[in-house]
Amino acid sequence: SGSCAACSDCAVLVVFFWKLRHAQG
Repeated sequence: SGSCAACSDCAVLVVFFWKLRHAQG
């Protein structure tokens, strides 16, 4: 908790999976 790196990793994963879902329909 309090680590910006963890938030960045989480955001990257969320965006990555969001794009995958929308790319596949």
